[in-house]
Amino acid sequence: NIDTILEWAPKLMSFEFLREYWPNSLTKNKTGKNLRTKDGYQVIYERLTAVSPDILKFVPLHELKYFHIYLQELATLERKNIIQDRNDGTCAPTVFIQDLRDLTMSHLSKNNFQMMNTFTDCDTLNYPETVRKVFIVNAPAAWSFGWKVSKNFLDPVTIEKVAVLDTEETHFVGEVIESGSLPKEYGGELDFKLTGGGAIEGNELFPLLPKLSKVHSNAFVSMTIPIEKGQRLNWHYKTKTELTFSVFYNDTKDSSKKELLHHPEPKKLDPDGLMHDGLLMVEKTGFYTLHWEYVVGLIKKSFSYVVTLNYVPLSDTDITIVTK
Repeated sequence: NIDTILEWAPKLMSFEFLREYWPNSLTKNKTGKNLRTKDGYQVIYERLTAVSPDILKFVPLHELKYFHIYLQELATLERKNIIQDRNDGTCAPTVFIQDLRDLTMSHLSKNNFQMMNTFTDCDTLNYPETVRKVFIVNAPAAWSFGWKVSKNFLDPVTIEKVAVLDTEETHFVGEVIESGSLPKEYGGELDFKLTGGGAIEGNELFPLLPKLSKVHSNAFVSMTIPIEKGQRLNWHYKTKTELTFSVFYNDTKDSSKKELLHHPEPKKLDPDGLMHDGLLMVEKTGFYTLHWEYVVGLIKKSFSYVVTLNYVPLSDTDITIVTK
């Protein structure tokens, strides 16, 4: 159902948090003005370095990807409107301004690269040729140097679409973007400053996390849930301990015969305690069991989880939990 993501993305557990938190002008621009270049093309501002390097500890990667696609679809709708208004048979690619001020080494972690690669792969496969120009502004010296080296290995067409500007060169974006669509901090007249991002304190990101169940020193935890066909089962859990996770199906609650539906590789020791997640579209009515089991070891066993059905958290009366 990805083609209807604009309709169902707001139901995601982390959507409200991401809409307020993610520093992107598609959701942050409250001026009522369409941001345009001097020749009428779409302009989008973003500041990824304002996003906490720890965001994957709080938001599952697949929900970040869905939110990214949601933003891309918002941009696509606006581009379609521009094409209709121009009515000259041309496409309407986007001019993108990425602000890298306050870039730190923590932003260049393996987990953040995984997130960015996920976004890039998605865009390459599904939104080709939608970028007219990317301005990397407030780029630190190390980034500018890295770009100069990287250009030797990139396609000339790609190089032509990217301009890396340090703090003293930021005013050059004003040569492309109309003054009324350019924020004052970049030398324009628009009274708009990109907000969002910052540290994520504790479990504030969305209302469900304070309800996460805490499990300590149990060899296994099994949760059995009665579910009807057509519903959407989501699970999210965090752990720093090596464990296995499986999903089983039973036609009756007390049946000893179980059908294995999901059994990924055991989660290895994870000092960062990232959020793991999954989704199951229920194809037949019955009883579904989520089963976590620790790998034998002396390390303190601890994990947190939340389970939702059609994006609604399950209460204790909806489930049967067995621990040992």
